[in-house]
Amino acid sequence: MRIRMIRTMPGSPDGMKIYIYEADQVYDLPSSLARTFLEEGWAREDKAIDKIPEVKASGKKPTRKRSRNVGGGEAPPPSGDQ
Repeated sequence: MRIRMIRTMPGSPDGMKIYIYEADQVYDLPSSLARTFLEEGWAREDKAIDKIPEVKASGKKPTRKRSRNVGGGEAPPPSGDQ
């Protein structure tokens, strides 16, 4: 479960190691630890991350710049005297 911490708090996702979860950071935690942070008011569920942003078409066709030397033809003539 993804949550955003409101307060910096310690927590243990596995019951063995203790980590510090910092305020204003988003974490993907086991549901049991996430629920504890949510129930205590130390975090809120971060649903914004799960949503894919909508991209709207502009209605304009994309423009492409074309290379003058397409296809590997002859090299352009040298500039200046050699």
